[in-house]
Amino acid sequence: RARRERGLLVGVVSLAVWSVLALVGAQLACGGDALLFPRALQASNGDGELALAKLSLDVSTLRARLVARHEAAALRGWHRSLLGSRAGLLLRTHTPYLRIAINGSADLRRAPDVGRRGGRGWLLVSSSSGEDIYGRERRVRTNTFLYFPNEAPRPWPPPAALCVRLLQSGSIRERGWWDDMSRQLGGRLRGFGLAVVPGSECAPEYGLLTLAGGTACALVAARLTARAATRGMES
Repeated sequence: RARRERGLLVGVVSLAVWSVLALVGAQLACGGDALLFPRALQASNGDGELALAKLSLDVSTLRARLVARHEAAALRGWHRSLLGSRAGLLLRTHTPYLRIAINGSADLRRAPDVGRRGGRGWLLVSSSSGEDIYGRERRVRTNTFLYFPNEAPRPWPPPAALCVRLLQSGSIRERGWWDDMSRQLGGRLRGFGLAVVPGSECAPEYGLLTLAGGTACALVAARLTARAATRGMES
């Protein structure tokens, strides 16, 4: 009985250790695989993409574009085959977050007051430069409203990127202050706001395949470890 109890204890401890080792090993070996480690969608405020998109753009359309680009860049042949199967319905390759690369405080500014001292939030200022058909310099600037569902991430403003939770982002046109703010910004305010959350939320997650595979490997390794430990105690 004492040997069985020791074997059980060894098995439990080794399962925990092997589980951690399996997940760490998978991350080191396959950390860039979007199917094994779903990650946040990506966008850059400095490449002109956000500035040149139509002001009528809504969050769902923005998300659809980013997902299409993400899948085109991240998915390989076997990924598509698996995702197209019945089992693939449970799998995902991205998280419900968006990481926007920015140039620190240069891309951010306080929103106009519009009835509230200190402003109602922050703005992501997106700009793009080019020439029109007459060769004249043309500069396009748009403003996207930012708000914090909870408290402001620290540090704020962030130096390199914003992390946005898409599920909490949406239209702000129905807000009573939207028209006034839009007028103060020369009509260049988007009709949706983005919910800014701590940057840690945009870290890659462990996918279902990674968790299932890591658990299976850990169970086999823990069983072998417990069996070896029991034999050692018997001898």
